[in-house]
Amino acid sequence: MLLFKPAPIYILDEVDAALDLSHTQNIGQMLRTHFTHSQFVVVSLKDGMFTNANVLFKTKFVDGVSAVTRTTQAQPDQNKGPRKGPSQRPQAQKRIAN
Repeated sequence: MLLFKPAPIYILDEVDAALDLSHTQNIGQMLRTHFTHSQFVVVSLKDGMFTNANVLFKTKFVDGVSAVTRTTQAQPDQNKGPRKGPSQRPQAQKRIAN
């Protein structure tokens, strides 16, 4: 269905929850290579999905304060395959007191 009539954006919530690492990486790579004209918002707790993301938003809650950190991935070399992990350059951080 995604190839026949693609939508501009998809929201997926822990679609990889029951999968092992290799299958999680396969889903991330499939989304990256086959659906280049769509945008995906994916909620995941597994590194296999993170390595295929363009941008990561990491959230944490410590001592009553929520912190959201945005990290941009380095652009992959088209001849080298998928990226290995996020860059170490945090782009923005926002703190929300509860």
